[in-house]
Amino acid sequence: MLKLIFRFFFSKKNFIFIFFSIYLKVAAQDPQFSQPYNAPLYLNPAFTGATQTDRLVFNYRNQWPRLAGTFVTSLFSYDHNFEKYRSGLGVLATVDKVGIGGFNATTLSGLYSYYIPLNNDWVVRGGLQFTYANRNVNFYELTFNDQIKDGSFTGSPTIDNTGLGLQGSSVHFFDFSTGFIAYNKKAWFGISANHLTRPNQSLNPSIESKLPIKLSVQTGIKIALNPTINTHLSYIVPSILYRKQDIFQQLDLNLSYQYDPIFIGVGYRGFPFQEITKGYYNQDALILTAGYKFEGLQFYYSHDITLSKLNGTGGSNEIGLMFNFTEKNKRQNNFVNFPSYMEAGK
Repeated sequence: MLKLIFRFFFSKKNFIFIFFSIYLKVAAQDPQFSQPYNAPLYLNPAFTGATQTDRLVFNYRNQWPRLAGTFVTSLFSYDHNFEKYRSGLGVLATVDKVGIGGFNATTLSGLYSYYIPLNNDWVVRGGLQFTYANRNVNFYELTFNDQIKDGSFTGSPTIDNTGLGLQGSSVHFFDFSTGFIAYNKKAWFGISANHLTRPNQSLNPSIESKLPIKLSVQTGIKIALNPTINTHLSYIVPSILYRKQDIFQQLDLNLSYQYDPIFIGVGYRGFPFQEITKGYYNQDALILTAGYKFEGLQFYYSHDITLSKLNGTGGSNEIGLMFNFTEKNKRQNNFVNFPSYMEAGK
């Protein structure tokens, strides 16, 4: 699959070759969101059922919109807390359209979590995620090198399609992930591990390409700035997210300010201690976020300002909606809410 993309990633309309290192970053890493706690089930399966009310989440991310072929990820999730069984159940679906060439990755997951109250303050949650995935490419959207002559598209069929043994245009596989998180009303610490089964994602039946395991560590604290006031509480929420997948490492440093019902945030994503090539360090983006909470609905928008040498790509734009169902579903007086601003309508 990667050989195909590296060698022949062209647009029929624009005949633009995308430098292989751009695609390598996307292909070797899972899709990411600039506001990970607004996509909680995607971040860690232990978040399943972590709110007292049913929760519906939608996220949309458009990365590098100035490129001829952009990178678009959509996410939908729904989860429910079963008080009697100390459990949560959820579903998660993602659709990732990677660049030009009609390459799509779709996943559908079922998630389960179980939580243990350690005392009146702390809760530990463990989560499991079972995933069905499909990846496919539309070869009719690709232009191969033997179809270009003197800088123009010849219109002739390619012989490289069969030469690469890529008659199969899609692959299906099952996957498994897990995670845990410990938190109280002010702080949290969690770890998640995705793709533990390391499924083969290759579109070429003669080549094996195992999906690398992704490890993630999440931590942060919510600090009240006016704890004696009962209305329009204000908080600052510093948080850290570290991710590693194969040879790639990434560090998200975020600081948000919340003054109900508005929140704003700034973040940095990258791993500046890692030199990818000589003179090129793992600097990714500066993230600006703003959001609003109204009753059970939370809306946010974020924009990534690219800090790397890809600064002509237009950054990234991301929107998200989180809806927590009506307060009448609340049954637990001693329920410990997660301390991030992700609980809408609090």
